Amino acid sequence: MRTLMSIFATMSIVSVNAAGSSTHFLTLPFEDTATVLTQGWRYNIAINPGSDPYKHEGVDYACPNNTKIVAAADGIARSWYQYGNQNYGYGEYVIIYHNNGYYTLYAHFSSINSKIARLRPDVNQTQWTPIKRGEEIGRSGKTGTTNYHLHFEVSTGYATGRVDPYDLYSTVDKYPPKGQMGLNHLWLLDSPASVSSDIVGLWS
Repeated sequence: MRTLMSIFATMSIVSVNAAGSSTHFLTLPFEDTATVLTQGWRYNIAINPGSDPYKHEGVDYACPNNTKIVAAADGIARSWYQYGNQNYGYGEYVIIYHNNGYYTLYAHFSSINSKIARLRPDVNQTQWTPIKRGEEIGRSGKTGTTNYHLHFEVSTGYATGRVDPYDLYSTVDKYPPKGQMGLNHLWLLDSPASVSSDIVGLWS
């Protein structure tokens, strides 16, 4: 069966040729080759018959407690926390602004790299911390949630303008459909690690 990384590579080659490489800037935010994507973007679908529609505007990776999490691209970073009702929220998180106008957000940390500025969302970006692609930003955990994983988002603003980094905006069910990505996804070819999962088994 094809791995997610092989699909990254195939779809990246097509999209770079079709749309240029300027928007392809992300590498995977971890180094553990056993990590798998457990939940992707959901588009207002009902999980069970008769239940309320549910949106999940991010990507969840199955990272055990204390997994090293790294920046997916160069940028400037800050850390903060956010807890919602019933222990649901970002918990301890890091957000990185990239110079192409995108933000990436990494949530549910057990610990955060102490070099990253601890700042409220309204603090001017001049006080944020420069960060490099592949540099450790923290360790995975389950703050703000009930199970260990990394929640990863891409957006055009803090907690607003979220976009699907796999470019599957027309999807109406679990994603990605049969392991396919859209042509305008945001991933580079040189991801720091592969994702060794069975696509059909994971998303069937």
